[in-house]
Amino acid sequence: MLLLVDLGGTNCRCMLQTLDGSIEKLQVYQNDQHQSLENVLHLFLEEQIASITKAAFSIAGPVVSTAFKMTNLDWTIDRVSIAKAIGDDVDIHIVNDFSAVAMSLPYIQSENSLILNGDTQMLKSSFTPKVVLGPGTGLGVGALVPVKNGWAVVSGEGGHVSLSTRTSEEHAVFQILAEKFGHVSAERVISGQGLEQIYSALCQLQGRSISPLSAADISNGALQGDLLPRRALDMMYSFLATVASDLALTFGAKGGVYLAGGILPKIMDDFGQSEFITLFKDKGRFSDYLHTIPVLLITEEFPAFVGLREMLIREDAFIDV
Repeated sequence: MLLLVDLGGTNCRCMLQTLDGSIEKLQVYQNDQHQSLENVLHLFLEEQIASITKAAFSIAGPVVSTAFKMTNLDWTIDRVSIAKAIGDDVDIHIVNDFSAVAMSLPYIQSENSLILNGDTQMLKSSFTPKVVLGPGTGLGVGALVPVKNGWAVVSGEGGHVSLSTRTSEEHAVFQILAEKFGHVSAERVISGQGLEQIYSALCQLQGRSISPLSAADISNGALQGDLLPRRALDMMYSFLATVASDLALTFGAKGGVYLAGGILPKIMDDFGQSEFITLFKDKGRFSDYLHTIPVLLITEEFPAFVGLREMLIREDAFIDV
């Protein structure tokens, strides 16, 4: 039996799966209702009878040591504590959450994605670098590059690169956030909390009193045609296009730029009709380079589980670098 756990800043998704791929149990837990990952594991496994042989965890944060803190959740991930919770004899693997999503990319095709740009035939034949990024509680980033016997996953914290702007209004928002945070990372504006920060900054620029709205409220307002929420959401799309095209150029991602995370699938129609692709390809002398790169919005509900399973079943096919 395989135990697969995808832990983000807001939710913890747990799955038990047989070696042949059958799903035995799937549960999603809200993190703010629990004290720790170990607490969630005890709840999920309390009636488990079949023994777990392998376990894979994807964690939203830098996996840097035996014990480490998450970026957007006040939980400590401790390999020793996890082993006590699920069994000391279980083979445990822990990776960054978007490393797991990156491992799923060879299995993302037109049937489990929305194609936004490029030649879809390249997805079936292209053994070239792929990148993935996605806004949720934070901004996750991962990459997959071809090696002799399969793929190498490039782990990193690309969501925390320094933000760049393309318009005077974006720069004005940037300046407000710089006064507030000092360093302004991409995640400060391309995430749920980032959308809230953009909206607050736009209110400040207009001299309006700031009535805090949640990211969900801002998105809903934008979809209903409210002017300021609409501008905030469009600005988040613009920032995302800048970071996505930067990644595509950095990795030479002819194999595709994939968009994931908890936000975009919920507003897929709006995002698909936005200026995102136009802005993605707006790279001056390298606009033509980006023109043919496939860009896909992943609609697979649990892509991290796809990647985690492949990591456990085909250990020789993925190298985590």
